[in-house]
Amino acid sequence: HYQQKQHQQHIYHHQYSKEQQQQEQQQEQVLQQTLNGSASSDCTRAAGLSDVHQGVAAANAARQPQTAVQAASADRAPAAAGKPPVPPRPPKRPWQPKMRPQEHNWNKEAFAVVEPQVMGSLFKQAQQHPDCPPEWSTAQVAVVMMLHDAGWPNHLVWGRWQAAHPPGSVAMLVHMKAGVKLQLDTPGCDAISRNKLRTSVNSKWGDISLVQAQLDSLAEVLRRCPNATHVAIASGHDIPVQLIQPGLLLPSVSLFGAYEFGEPEARLLRVASVEQLMEDTILTEAEAQAWGRALIFHHQWMVLSRQHAAALVSLRRDICVVGRVIQRACDSVQAGMAPDEFILITALRAHGFVHSIQRVELKPGMRYPLGCLLNSYPTLVLFPAATSPHPVLWTDLHKKIKCQVEKHTGQQYSKMFSLNECLDICMERCALFFRKVQIRPQGDEKHAALLITLEKMWAGKRRKASNAITTSVVAKAANGSSSNIVSQRSSKRQHEDSQVGKGPATKTMQNADSSFSASSSVSGVDTDSGEGVECVEKLHWDSV
Repeated sequence: HYQQKQHQQHIYHHQYSKEQQQQEQQQEQVLQQTLNGSASSDCTRAAGLSDVHQGVAAANAARQPQTAVQAASADRAPAAAGKPPVPPRPPKRPWQPKMRPQEHNWNKEAFAVVEPQVMGSLFKQAQQHPDCPPEWSTAQVAVVMMLHDAGWPNHLVWGRWQAAHPPGSVAMLVHMKAGVKLQLDTPGCDAISRNKLRTSVNSKWGDISLVQAQLDSLAEVLRRCPNATHVAIASGHDIPVQLIQPGLLLPSVSLFGAYEFGEPEARLLRVASVEQLMEDTILTEAEAQAWGRALIFHHQWMVLSRQHAAALVSLRRDICVVGRVIQRACDSVQAGMAPDEFILITALRAHGFVHSIQRVELKPGMRYPLGCLLNSYPTLVLFPAATSPHPVLWTDLHKKIKCQVEKHTGQQYSKMFSLNECLDICMERCALFFRKVQIRPQGDEKHAALLITLEKMWAGKRRKASNAITTSVVAKAANGSSSNIVSQRSSKRQHEDSQVGKGPATKTMQNADSSFSASSSVSGVDTDSGEGVECVEKLHWDSV
């Protein structure tokens, strides 16, 4: 920036000096012609020309600084002209990545009117619900928890997270699977009853019914939360790792995480989907090709802007029909992709509701056009090193599990991670949520340690594990109670692949996940301790 300013000043002075020299040459020519033609003039005219010459010379002397000889010979040295003022430096902006090209079918007019149209139709069907929590009508961010038989294992963490925000700015809403009856021993029974939606769909894992549950929940959230600008979809096993600060979520911009497949696999799925659409539906070849070009595979957990959520609600019929057909196409090539892992973002792209897709890390201060999708992984998730359709379930802060990691180049490798290290990476990647975590029972030492760690992260402080490890031997109690014994047991989980008859593309597609990069790994120390031995990491905290 400094060199650019110096270069501009140099150009300015150079141009100024060049123009001044041209003016002086023109003035000298005029004077010379005047003096040559005034030989026969009288003394009065000569005196007038002398006055003109003196006036021009004085003007030239006032315009430019005098040399040393001129300054010494002059009776009075005129003041030198000052340097032009340096303009103030513009405010420093955060780093902005290069924008990716705009979608070929982006429809700005349709995106602008979709939310008012959907809200008009929803309010016609709206019913009065006086039992709604007060924050639902004032919240700017609504979080929809998709729950099933397991209940809400991390309800205490989410309650603390909601309380850490300004009152009424964040709302929690719960979709409970149809047919599940709440019992007194169900985790988070009171929180579920207080925040439960009227919508209830008998959703099944890997089925289009799960997408229907999401769309119906979005419709009720839009109706119940009129001031919500974003709707986050989360699970009962997720935990929040960052507060929703003002300016973090951009208006009309959504966040999601995409599966990064190789080009051969993606081309195979596009071709199979187009052929299946033309065979099972009444779509023309051009319409089927449009769906094929828009096909993208992504995680179920995302943060949708109000406009994108309204667009999905308006496209419910197309989403359900096309989702079933593309799922059959994926099964035909043994890909094993569920509808909730491709149909939502694909439908937005096919109908022109996506301006562009940018692969970035979410950071405050960035600016993007309306309708953009940020591939920033708002919910970070890891899959085990062994082939499995389910992500890793974390039940301890320090226990390490072998997970698969994908580099920016697309190459995959395995690495041991603990939950503490995953939380560090969440801070580095600016993720909002992390899954899957289930530490039981609620209220024990492990759960309290998790709450302390998360509260420090919400306050903007980052955990750093030092290389020093303190090992202390905890003696057994005299009564032999196992509750007084603090121990760590190192065990290896056996991951078995229960899927039969999968093709070569199955392992690549189910394990493909770009949540982590090689540069995001955090160095840690493996701690293996016997019974009665506790390995405690010294934790240090500093501001981000």
